[in-house]
Amino acid sequence: MKLETLYELVQSLWPKSIAIDDAVVFDESSGRFPQLVKAWDQAEILVEDSYIYNDLNVLAVWSFYQEIHNLALQSHRLGCSRVSSTDVTVAMLDARIRSNLEIEGWEEMKALYKRSNTTNDM
Repeated sequence: MKLETLYELVQSLWPKSIAIDDAVVFDESSGRFPQLVKAWDQAEILVEDSYIYNDLNVLAVWSFYQEIHNLALQSHRLGCSRVSSTDVTVAMLDARIRSNLEIEGWEEMKALYKRSNTTNDM
């Protein structure tokens, strides 16, 4: 699947705005955001319970969560009470998917992703 199409699909599974004022921040690089986790759970359910279920889409939802979680940490430090799913960019999602595809066991999916997105070198 082309990156832009994948991004649009995954981004559409998330609410536009997610509260982060319920955060429990442990340090600068980690924290728990219950409402964000709830949105992630819902996105996973939407992928798993629909015609769009496949390993790449599940990985993309996880990758999106990782990126929006990083944004939530940054936003919380700045005193913001919400984060927007539209703040995760195509480039951010692509970089995170590529990073996750480097994990052992994803070689076949990495090759498929690379073929679908030949303008983006892996």
